[in-house]
Amino acid sequence: MPGKNRTFKGVLGGVLGFTALSALAGLLLTATITPAIALTSTAASSAISVFNNIPGFLAIDKLMLPTEIYATNKQTGQPQLMAQFWEQNRQPVTYDQVSPYIVDSLLSSEDPRYFEHGGIDMIGTARALLSNAAGGGETQGGSSITQQYVKNVLIQRCEAEKETQEEKDACWTEATNAEGAEGYKRKVQELRYAIALEQRFSKEEILLGYLNIANFGGRTYGIEAAAQRYFGVSAANVTLDQAAILAGMVQNPNSFRIDHPEWEMNGEATNYQETKHRRNYVLGRLLDDKKITEADYDAAYALPITPNIQAESSGCVTAVDAEYFCQMIKIKVLNDPAFGETAEERRLMLDRGGLKIYTTMDWDLQWNNMRTMESTVPATVEGIANFGSAIVNVEVGTGRVLSMVQNTHFSEASADAGTPGYTSLVYGADQRYGLGTGIGFPAGSTFKVFTVLEWLKEGHSIREVLNGVNRKAWTVGCGTDKIKFDPEKMVQNYNGVRGYTGDIVRFTRDSLNSGFFAMAEKLDMCKIGQTAMDLGVYNGNYWTGSVQNEAGETATGYLKADGTPNYLLDENGERVLDEAGFPVTEPDALTPIDMTTGHFSVLGSHNVSPLAMANAYATIAAGGTYCEPRFIDRVTDSDGKDRPDLLPVTTCTPGVISPEVAATAIVPLSAVMNDGAGTGRQANNWDGVPVFGKTGTHEEFQTWMVQSSSKVATAAWVGNSEGESDMTWIWLDSGKLTDLRYKLSRESQGVANSVFGGAAFPQPDPNLSRQVYKDLPNVVGMSIADAEKALEDAGFAVTVGPEIPGSQPAGIIEQQDPGAGSVVAGTTVTISPSNGQGGAVPDVMGMSVKNAKSTLINAGFTSIQESCVEKDDAPKEGTVTAQSPGSGTVTTKQTPVSITYEREKCK
Repeated sequence: MPGKNRTFKGVLGGVLGFTALSALAGLLLTATITPAIALTSTAASSAISVFNNIPGFLAIDKLMLPTEIYATNKQTGQPQLMAQFWEQNRQPVTYDQVSPYIVDSLLSSEDPRYFEHGGIDMIGTARALLSNAAGGGETQGGSSITQQYVKNVLIQRCEAEKETQEEKDACWTEATNAEGAEGYKRKVQELRYAIALEQRFSKEEILLGYLNIANFGGRTYGIEAAAQRYFGVSAANVTLDQAAILAGMVQNPNSFRIDHPEWEMNGEATNYQETKHRRNYVLGRLLDDKKITEADYDAAYALPITPNIQAESSGCVTAVDAEYFCQMIKIKVLNDPAFGETAEERRLMLDRGGLKIYTTMDWDLQWNNMRTMESTVPATVEGIANFGSAIVNVEVGTGRVLSMVQNTHFSEASADAGTPGYTSLVYGADQRYGLGTGIGFPAGSTFKVFTVLEWLKEGHSIREVLNGVNRKAWTVGCGTDKIKFDPEKMVQNYNGVRGYTGDIVRFTRDSLNSGFFAMAEKLDMCKIGQTAMDLGVYNGNYWTGSVQNEAGETATGYLKADGTPNYLLDENGERVLDEAGFPVTEPDALTPIDMTTGHFSVLGSHNVSPLAMANAYATIAAGGTYCEPRFIDRVTDSDGKDRPDLLPVTTCTPGVISPEVAATAIVPLSAVMNDGAGTGRQANNWDGVPVFGKTGTHEEFQTWMVQSSSKVATAAWVGNSEGESDMTWIWLDSGKLTDLRYKLSRESQGVANSVFGGAAFPQPDPNLSRQVYKDLPNVVGMSIADAEKALEDAGFAVTVGPEIPGSQPAGIIEQQDPGAGSVVAGTTVTISPSNGQGGAVPDVMGMSVKNAKSTLINAGFTSIQESCVEKDDAPKEGTVTAQSPGSGTVTTKQTPVSITYEREKCK
């Protein structure tokens, strides 16, 4: 740096400052060399006492340390590092984890008399003071290692209170300024703090503190992080050459750093010449102090600067195969009050708190889910602007989230914003956990599970039979008189199926829309929505509405549950305004499930998250105990102490549905997975572990598969993350796009079953699975259409048999089987229409032969066969004693009728 012209006033100030500091230095020297003598004088003791008043924050205590996120590796049983978050990249080490090369290089170049002085190297300090007072060249520090440690602590304390990088840079400039009055003031402060520090800690403790706190350029702090960053080795294994480079950096870290090969003066083109000069200076000091041999010096001196730069690893982008699970931990820490009352406190806790967060993630399941996702679902699909997919696994009975993966590439880089296939948005969760998640997706028929649950809660049986034939659409309210039919619309079933009369097991197995509408017509729709919310399923986004600025302009903000804006207030209770003058609002109330939007509510038109759906099915598998999803098992602080107070509060609530309802609901849901006609059969891994589940599609743009064993629930979703692009026509190498959910679910649940196992489910409740009887109406004499409607409305299936001879007009029901009366609900009734060509054989028993024949002929039966039996007391004209067919038999008019009669004499 060029010399500066100094004025007489500046020189005089420097001399006076030096004189004053020299006097003070005498007292300091007395305190460090002869403390016993110094304490004999009351005045001296009073003066010296100021140097013993070391601030608490100068103690060799907590540094700004990274927060580390772990998941347990089942194979080793040990926590495996997933990611780090740090403002300063630092990995503290113990004294024996530092190479002697580093210790020797640092002391020879920075403080050769370190183990001899009491915190102040008076020779070096005096030299620096004289040089600075004289001017005409670069200023000198002359600080001991202890003073430099003090300086670094002061810098870190200053940086901890600043927000912008510019403010933090100013902390370093201020603390390292050695010119003029401020320079002398800083030096005095360093001197007195250094003395007090040496009286409390050993030399090794202070040196280690310095090595762990010192900056080595950019965001790299501490000797271990520096060795790893610049050379890819630990601080214990550096070479002499590397140690000299690192020790030389501390004088001016951002000038001597070697991770900018593009720099003109100190880059690859010049072989980092400034760093090399500094390294060679350090090597020379080592040689002068006889800590290395001439041969060592020559060999290291001849080496070029050879960086081996390692990428700085902060944030979830480094959590390979677990980026989105990691992102959920980050979202939890930044939003959960357990980690700090304010958003800024939570951010600092994440970046500086030195926490170790042990997650619920299962590495086996996570790794396998990623491989399944990679081989099945691409990050982008041609023809779909915003394509997404996710798998979520939840442990039954605990709410522990075991895995969360998605198909996209994780990126928080602004350059990737809007690029298809790149996002940091977590598709698996919703905004109840904080911003940074999606808002869910229409759940389709997986949402039908809540209709099944409410059906059972109201005391209905899964064996109850309803008319599930297609019907008119309707809108609803709550309570009674809730249905309003729309004559212009019909609810459609998949593939145009007409529907049928059946029970709840069959409706669920086949996912029959019209069957579920028949169930919903007998229920309070709003109670179905409440059941969903009881199991943790919400719309997935926060209530929003209008907020106004002083000019009366409106913007969208977050609302409370009562519909009023949830304003962010400052410490004085005043509303915080944004740059446009609008009040800042914070997320507060989740949007509830609104079932009054019509029949589509039954089919899952609401946006819900895969996590919420997996956990709802886990609640059923747990016998009705709802456990809030949790991602964190344990948290320790920077001292390694367990911090249960930092664990987010999660609870398990028994009885959100009764165990009887849960066990019985599993029966129809098991038919989905196990019956030969079940819609979810191809998602069953068939490994012997019992599972239940439900398929779901929403229009042409969302597909779902949710299933659960007694141990783990799995939700797989494939669809549009935004928009409504048609997926039904797209085929990939891995299969039809709308069928990929089956493979994701099958393979994920299969791994979960192999890791966690699974037991048989409880037996259904006898009352909720009882056989239901109904009154069968009499439809004889009705038209075929009227008879079908009457029977289907009564909940019976109908089969129309062939026409039979009968007394009814052609096409009118002549016969039904079974006949009217109390029968098993769901019985199939066969109705037989008349062909109009028959009649009932009249009763001719007891008639005279003449009258009998006349009666038959009048009834249309002209083919009469007679048989006479003589009897002494029989009437002369004869009496009919037998006929065939019998009276009332319906048959064709051409059928011969035989009559037997008794007469006194047969001709």
